[in-house]
Amino acid sequence: MRKIKLFIFASIFSLLISSCQGTREQELKKLDKLWGYCDNPHRELNELEYTTCKRKEMSKRAKDANMEPFSITDFLEKVNSGVGSGTGFANNSVNPYLWQGSIDVTSAYNLKIADATGGYIQTEWIYEKNSSNKRCMIKIQIVSAEYVSTGVKSNFICENKIQEIWSSDGKTYLDEQKMLTLKILEASQQYSSSALN
Repeated sequence: MRKIKLFIFASIFSLLISSCQGTREQELKKLDKLWGYCDNPHRELNELEYTTCKRKEMSKRAKDANMEPFSITDFLEKVNSGVGSGTGFANNSVNPYLWQGSIDVTSAYNLKIADATGGYIQTEWIYEKNSSNKRCMIKIQIVSAEYVSTGVKSNFICENKIQEIWSSDGKTYLDEQKMLTLKILEASQQYSSSALN
């Protein structure tokens, strides 16, 4: 009788574990769509697993784009002859998906600076609709050549006009900066997904 109870308990316990595992995998797949498989912060990849994952991802992109195999000899010849400088061949410090996502998110505003080489975007001053005494500016910096969630930084700077002089309002807009960064990551995910398909 005791063996039967243990068997029933073990069966129920294994069913519970397997159903929880399936739910976790489904959640991970949803988050993979947002962050990408390798950069999903909920996947616990060690350094070697992460590096391998990113290399497989880059290999798949190259294969899908019908790119020619990389030749170190050709690369060195182009660098030494100066052909690669300024064309993005030797200087690939800005991730194109994060860059395009940033441009899309800021497209509603007039841009003062949009430097694709340095990965820097700055809007003109944005004024409140009903008040000319407050203005804000958005600054975005792409800090990685890889498509990672930490590859983009955003910043809000706001000023108040007091007696004809503009001065900082002294506030930090952490929640707004996080929301802007998330919007950029969502927009860039579409470009990344279309490149992988």
